[in-house]
Order: sequence, then C-alpha cells, then structure tokens
Amino acid sequence: MRPKLLLYCIVSVFYMMPCDLLATDSAQILTSIVSLREDLLDVMEPNFGLLDLLVSFGVLTHRQREDVDCVQAVYKKNAVILDCLKTGDQCMKFLTALTNTNQQHVVNFVLKCG
Repeated sequence: MRPKLLLYCIVSVFYMMPCDLLATDSAQILTSIVSLREDLLDVMEPNFGLLDLLVSFGVLTHRQREDVDCVQAVYKKNAVILDCLKTGDQCMKFLTALTNTNQQHVVNFVLKCG
C-alpha cells in the first residue's frame, strides 16, 4: 500500500465528511439544527457510537456524555445532545459524527430542509 493511500484510508475511517457538508456554512447548519430541533428529536439514534464520536470530536465533554447516558428515553437523550450544540463548528462535527454512525439520512434532512 502506498503511503498516500494509507493516510487517506486512516483519515476516511475516523473523519468522513460528506461533500455537501464541506460546502455549507457552519452558521447556517446551526440555524438549521435549531429550526429542525423537534423533528431531530425523533430521528436521531444517540446510541451505537454517536456519543463516543461526539466526545472524541470535542462536541461533548465527558460530563455532558454522562448527562446523556443518565436519561432513559431516546428523544430526551437527543434533546440533551442538541442542547449542547452552541457553535457552527460543533454542528459541523455533529453532522460528521452522524455520517460516521450511518445516520446520513439525518444529515441529508438537516442540509436539505434547514
């Protein structure tokens, strides 16, 4: 395997970002997420890797993750996550984490409907 290809493979596994997301203004993403909040509460899946990625990307702190883990209902977990999104940069990382956890449909919803 050539070094450039290896580097690409490593980067793509840990930080995949859809092309639509690269061309989108982060402030607009924040606005979209805020306006779509009620819908996002029902369509996000907070378990199965999303929380780990949000912590590793610096979107959530370990304490915020514990706050999410203490909540039982999925929509309430999602509410805690969405409440933590304060900046456009956090929102971009949030959408990247959704992409990396096979929730591209949620990303598409935010990008197209927001």
